[in-house]
Parts: sequence; C-alpha cells; structure tokens
Amino acid sequence: MAWRSISTPVVAATLLGAVIALTLLSKPAPPRQTKAEKRNSRRQGRKRGRTATSKRTRSKRKQTAEMLINEIGIDEFKKMVLKDKLEKEEQQERMRAAMDDPNSLRLVIDLNWAESASGKELSSLVKQLCYVYSRARASSMPPRLTLTSYQGRAAAALESAGAKSWLVDRNPLGVFTVFESAEIIYLSPDAEEPLDQVLDINVYVVGGIVDRNLSKGLTLGAAEGARARTVRLPFDEYLPEIPHGDRVLTVCACVGVLMGVRAGEGWRDALQKSVPRRGVEKAARRARGGAWRGTVVEAVGAGQSGWGVVGNFGAGLERKAEGGVDVAEVKAGAGSSK
Repeated sequence: MAWRSISTPVVAATLLGAVIALTLLSKPAPPRQTKAEKRNSRRQGRKRGRTATSKRTRSKRKQTAEMLINEIGIDEFKKMVLKDKLEKEEQQERMRAAMDDPNSLRLVIDLNWAESASGKELSSLVKQLCYVYSRARASSMPPRLTLTSYQGRAAAALESAGAKSWLVDRNPLGVFTVFESAEIIYLSPDAEEPLDQVLDINVYVVGGIVDRNLSKGLTLGAAEGARARTVRLPFDEYLPEIPHGDRVLTVCACVGVLMGVRAGEGWRDALQKSVPRRGVEKAARRARGGAWRGTVVEAVGAGQSGWGVVGNFGAGLERKAEGGVDVAEVKAGAGSSK
C-alpha cells in the first residue's frame, strides 16, 4: 500500500509538527491590556525617551565644555562658569524682588483655553511661556508674572517643562476670580480701544491661546462678559503699515511689547520688534514706489536694534533716519523706482 512507502523519518516529523501545532493552539491568548496599563506603557515609553534626550544633552554639554577648556584654558573656563552662576543668582533675586514690589508690572497669562487646546497647540503654548519666563528673568525690570487657571493639562505640561521652579504666582482659579474686574486690562486684537500707556496700577492680561485658525472674539467675549476693560495694541496709531493679519501676535510677543514699553521704549519700536518678519516684508512690498522705498533694514540707534521698514530715501540715496533710528544695514533688495 501507499502508506508503506512513506519513510519512518517523514512520519515522525509529521507527528511532531502536529503535536507542536496542537500545543500552540491549546495555549490561551495573552490577556488584553486595560486602559490603565496602556496609559502606563505609554508613560514609560515617554520616560525612556526623555531619559535618552537628557543623556544626549549632557553629552553635548560635556563636549562643549571640553572644547572651551581646550580653547581658553581651565582657569578662564572656571571664571566663565562662576560668572554665569552669579548672573543667574542675580536674575533670581530680581524675580523675587519683583514678586514683592508693588510697583512691578503685573502681567497675567490666562490659561482658561488650554484645556480645549490640541496637543500641538498646548505644546506651542508651553514653549512660548518658557520664552516669556526666560525673557522676564533676564530683564533688568522683571514683571510679576501670574498664571491663572493653572490646572489640568496646562499645569501638567508646564511642570514637565520645568515651570515648577519658576518664580511666578500660580492660581487654579480664573483670572476674573483672582483679580477685580476694575483693575484688569485684557489685551484683545478685536477690541476697539487702543492701549496708550502701561501703568503699575493695572493688571494686564494676555490670553494663553495658540489659535492657528484665528478665531475671532474669544478674549473679547470673555472680558466683556466679566465687565473688564479690553484694549488692543496700538498698531493703527504707531505702525499702520503692518497688515491686519499680522497684528495678531503670539503670547510671548504681546508680553515683549508690554515689557518694552514699561522699560521706556516707544510704542513704534516695541511693536516693530514684535511683528513677524513676514509682516514687515508685506509692508515693504506695499510701500514700494520709489527708489529704496519700503526696504527691510536692520535699524540700530538710540541704544535699540530691530527690524523695520524705512521710507523713501532722497536723491543720491541720502541716508535718512526713521523716527530717530539710523539705518545701519540693508537686509533685503530694494524696489526699483518707477
């Protein structure tokens, strides 16, 4: 018969395969992870990623330190490290003094909208607030910063970025609960009244919003509902050539304008530094019409520097000051005369 022609090794291999298959099929399926276990697994993965990033950062710092030691010597390197440490201690002291000084500029970041923000928007907001704190700490006149609605996702994301050690006021309550509506000045691009001065007696509130769709009326509606005063930055009065679409500034840009004016800068200079480069370039294209008209330049003068749009240069390309600021270096091609 046919089965007699099958060799013994083939039969043995077939039987072994059948036994293995039955063994595998008889094993129970691995248990499904619960939601808590999945969250913990993702958390552990993020932790491993942060650990790897931290190791790379330490490695880069070590390499940079070794390069500096080779270039300037160990003694100069120690002096540089000590100087940097003393500067940071001085910055911390200024921030502590600002929190106790009644004459400090009071700035509030309203985090009321952070809970409904997307992950990308929340990440962008955290980066901006890190920049705000860094700028405030480096300032010779730091403001007193307050974070309201500091809870939930916003608080967790900020503390992951190091905000737990910041010298700021944190309050889980809303801004209109923490402060009286009469002392609040809420910045909103949709407000009709321009902000004309920055005073110590007021509380200046900036909405912690990263809205890529430019939804209108969010901050205006919230402030008007609480009967608080709303103002806009005075672009029409001091920088009218900037297109309206580029006047909606980021959180850190708004804070930069307020800090600049409080430190003695003019409104035009402070606004000019805050506008995105694309806004300056659009203004330059609109202003073209004569030789060198609307050229984007780097302006240096009166102890300040920044990007700006200068007017028409006269005959013979005579250097001209715009608002008392001397043109130092042309950074973009000039429009041809027509």
